[in-house]
Amino acid sequence: MGAAMTGVERRRRPRIGWIDRSIRSKSLAVTLLPTVVLALALLVSAAYVSGGLLVLDVLALAVALVGGVTAWHFFSTGVVRRLRRLEVDTRRIDAAAAGVAGEPVGRDEIGRLAARLDEAAEQVRRHAEERDRARLELNDILTASPVVSLRYDVAGRRFSYASPNVDELLGLSAEEVVSDYAAAEARFHPEDVARLRHALVQGEGQGSQRLSLVLRCRRHPERGPWREVEALYNVDTDEAGTPRTVSAYLVDVSARHAAQRAAEDRRFMLESIFRASPDTIVVRDAAGDVLLYSSALAEVIGVQDSEPAPGGELIEEAYRYGRLRRDQRAALDDLLTRCLAGERDLPPVVTTGRAGRGESGYRTYETRARPIFDVTGMVTGTVTVSRDITDRMHLEQSLRAAQAEAERASEAKSQFLSRMSHELRTPLNAILGFAQLLELDQLPPEQASSVDQIERAGRHLLALINEVLDIARIEAGQLTVTPEAVRVGDVLDEVTALLGPVAEAAAVHMMVETSARRDRCARADRQRLRQVLLNLGSNAVKYNEPGGTVAFRIEDGAEQRIRISVSDSGPGIALEQQDMLFLPFSRLGAENSGVEGTGVGLALSKQLVEVMGGTIGVVSAPGHGSTFWVELLPAEEPALSEDAHRRPVDTVARPVPTGLADPGLIDSAPGVTPTLVVLHVEDDDSNASLVSLVLARRPQVRLLSAAEARLGLELARQHRPDLLLLDLHLPDLPGDEMLYRVKAMPELTETKVVVVSADATPDRIRRMLDLGVEGYLTKPLDVAALLHVVDEQLAKRAAAAR
Repeated sequence: MGAAMTGVERRRRPRIGWIDRSIRSKSLAVTLLPTVVLALALLVSAAYVSGGLLVLDVLALAVALVGGVTAWHFFSTGVVRRLRRLEVDTRRIDAAAAGVAGEPVGRDEIGRLAARLDEAAEQVRRHAEERDRARLELNDILTASPVVSLRYDVAGRRFSYASPNVDELLGLSAEEVVSDYAAAEARFHPEDVARLRHALVQGEGQGSQRLSLVLRCRRHPERGPWREVEALYNVDTDEAGTPRTVSAYLVDVSARHAAQRAAEDRRFMLESIFRASPDTIVVRDAAGDVLLYSSALAEVIGVQDSEPAPGGELIEEAYRYGRLRRDQRAALDDLLTRCLAGERDLPPVVTTGRAGRGESGYRTYETRARPIFDVTGMVTGTVTVSRDITDRMHLEQSLRAAQAEAERASEAKSQFLSRMSHELRTPLNAILGFAQLLELDQLPPEQASSVDQIERAGRHLLALINEVLDIARIEAGQLTVTPEAVRVGDVLDEVTALLGPVAEAAAVHMMVETSARRDRCARADRQRLRQVLLNLGSNAVKYNEPGGTVAFRIEDGAEQRIRISVSDSGPGIALEQQDMLFLPFSRLGAENSGVEGTGVGLALSKQLVEVMGGTIGVVSAPGHGSTFWVELLPAEEPALSEDAHRRPVDTVARPVPTGLADPGLIDSAPGVTPTLVVLHVEDDDSNASLVSLVLARRPQVRLLSAAEARLGLELARQHRPDLLLLDLHLPDLPGDEMLYRVKAMPELTETKVVVVSADATPDRIRRMLDLGVEGYLTKPLDVAALLHVVDEQLAKRAAAAR
């Protein structure tokens, strides 16, 4: 730009110089021409006048010439000066237009005119910039504004203006709205367009009036959801009242209307909750004045007026007719005070008072309160909810009474089980005990066979009693198990060892399929798992055929469980009978087969497996044998220690196979006959006689008998027995009480105590062992086990005598 202006100045400079020379030459000609004419006139006149006048003419001529030259000089200099100033001003204007600072403008008329022109040009430029900036800002404001502006030209039947943000509402640009009226009208719902036209035809919106409508529109003419638009129309008319333009201002109110509808729905829902809630709900402000309360409050108090009373009066009514104690009312007031202080999670207040005016009964209410906060966290009020818990209190009282009754029944059942165990085992003790004594004698074959039948029947009855009592304990929730990690292969070895003689006698081949799974551990009670597998294996042998097979397998079960299966080659079980297998006393017709059984073993096995967290099932078909399986949860292998294989003890003294003592146990020194003093405390004569006959086979034993605990204590104090055989169910003192007293006697510290009881419950056995007894023998008494205990004591005395 500067280079261009420099070229213009160079072209102007010679022109200004030519103007300067031209003016000077023309001004010289103009100035000297009169002088020359005057000089010629003087010369002519001098020719006709005398010589005196000639001198004057010459002087006048000289003065005229000098004056002409002087006038020419001043005239040309002034004009040239102004021309040069004009040139300077021109350069300055050009420099200002090109962004180059110029020289100060002169103060004469031309300079002032140029300055005013400059100022006017600058103002025009600034106004143009401000106008453009304002237009851009207005466009930005209109684009960001939620208000869409439209102007409709009535005569032209078109939109003459549309704000830039119309695209957000109609999906059309402002240019498209102005150029295509039909496209813009298609965005509005036809019913709303007809309604708008009707209103405008009726003259609404003219003058100072405003026409307000809610229209529906969408961004696409044929699809998409309708949006609600709040529209305000103003009609501009001419002097005759004919509409010229219609200005419209549209705001999308879909979200606002949706929020309003949601708020209305919530309000209706809350009102419905207030009406339907059986609780009394009261809302208070920060000053404690009641703002809102549920209709249940008036119903509870018994107010029947058609118009509800103010909330505060109803609250006072509740206090008055509720006849609350002072401490209860103070507790409610304190609850509200703490709520207003902003405390949360306050404990409820329970009050009891008369429900209403016409009721004589009393009701119990549980009142909870919570503070109400605003967005700043300030407490603005409280809400209290009072719930009638009278029925719940009565129910809780009934439940407590029922629980107490159930506990009494459970205790009675426990006592019944214990008593039944004792009462049933006591006669069996005599039956089996004397049968065992007879077996020890040399009987004729016929008598030996009869004794064997007696013993087999007695042990069958004992097994039935044990199984029935176990089922009763499970149902009463009193059968305890001790889950631990049990190596399955070890348990199978024990089971097959016990069932081996039985299978051999029945001519049934028994096998265990060995695999790497035998070292896996299952989570189970070892004793109960052995009991279940013994039951399944015993059934597989009993219900098999001579020459048949019984197979034990360890397999992978469902969900990574361990499956133990017992398969036999017996007759099999029909599908319709399999659902009855695990029902107590259900033998499925086997009672006529001559095979011994009670029908309780499988039912007990199922309950034991489920108590251990496992499952049991069967797969069978007639003619194809049966497979019973047990699935248990896996367990981590326990760390090996000296107690790793310790098992629960049900009979501490185990019987020797022959029922006779090992002669080496009681071999004493030559000439020394050790004596073992045994005190037997037993109230049943048959049991006492049995023990007496058994111990009579040991001449080294001196037996003392007592039928009561107190007599037994006296005998123990006098004779200081080496071994005390103690029954737990005694007529004057419980057996465990006698045990406490024996342990408290200093002179009986060396006396060993062995319990001989018909109470075979695991809890009782474990409890007595924890109290320090030497052993626990259950009735029916195992004669061999009793002799083993006595022989051990005799052996110890013999060893001490050497």
